Amino acid sequence: MFWDYKYYLFVMLPGLLLGLWAQWRLHSAFGKYSQIRVESGMTGAQAARRILDNAGLTDVTVEEVEGKLTDHYDPTKRELFLSSENYSGNSIAAVGVAAHESGHALQHQAAYAMLNLRMALVPVTCSDPATVSVPGTTICCCLLSCTIIFAKTLALPISSGINKYAGIEYTKSGGTIMGC
Repeated sequence: MFWDYKYYLFVMLPGLLLGLWAQWRLHSAFGKYSQIRVESGMTGAQAARRILDNAGLTDVTVEEVEGKLTDHYDPTKRELFLSSENYSGNSIAAVGVAAHESGHALQHQAAYAMLNLRMALVPVTCSDPATVSVPGTTICCCLLSCTIIFAKTLALPISSGINKYAGIEYTKSGGTIMGC
């Protein structure tokens, strides 16, 4: 394959650096707030169930999944998956992650346009640009990589919109989850 340094310098490197920075921020915040327990003693699974039930989403199941930070909402199965640490944990991080993932289910219920666009692009983001083997591979890889970066950045407005759906209020002292 033809190696084009401009492609790597202007497309791949910024995307890689942005991804590494976001991952670092996520893990450091999660580590910090994993040490602080919620006053109610509520677990992540209980918080997710309460948010879903309050929204009338009693058909969405909350399941435990192995791994660390493998939490996600699957709109095709209408299931919310929480990693073991967040499922049974009663830390601010565990309850916060559960509320975040519950927010995706609420967005799905409300037919939130950005979530629908992201769901449509999930098969594209799971592709590996290195496996593309058609004429014009460099152009295909560039376009596919740009599409992946675009689709991953769709998570930003989706995640920021979750707070209103999940019932998270922020004050100067921090965030609270209504009813938890």
